Amino acid sequence: MVETLPDSRLSNLNGSVLMDWPLDDGTIVRIECVPIFCANCGKPYGFVPKDNITFVCWFCDPCFEKYGKQAGMLYSPDHEFRENVKNEMETRFGRHLTAEELLANKDNLGTGLNNLIKESPYGH
Repeated sequence: MVETLPDSRLSNLNGSVLMDWPLDDGTIVRIECVPIFCANCGKPYGFVPKDNITFVCWFCDPCFEKYGKQAGMLYSPDHEFRENVKNEMETRFGRHLTAEELLANKDNLGTGLNNLIKESPYGH
């Protein structure tokens, strides 16, 4: 028997919003995004592109701690991701950068931060 994880998007995809989405080449496109929620408790999390995502299953930290890692799924809790970004900034720049400083240095972030940006659950 195959077990299927629940989709964290709403079944009717209501609640979509238009968001500016930066691309790797520095241009920005406006795309329609839909909210996602914890697959267990329903806690809101963020948004994913409506037309570019066919499935997303997200668990908030408390539910993840309760149910554990799902086989075959990417695992990176929010606090771990933020800690990795903080450590990379301190290694590269000696301190935590503001959002404005990150934008000003976007061409000089280094491999570590660029890889984290690509993995970001918050968009890039």
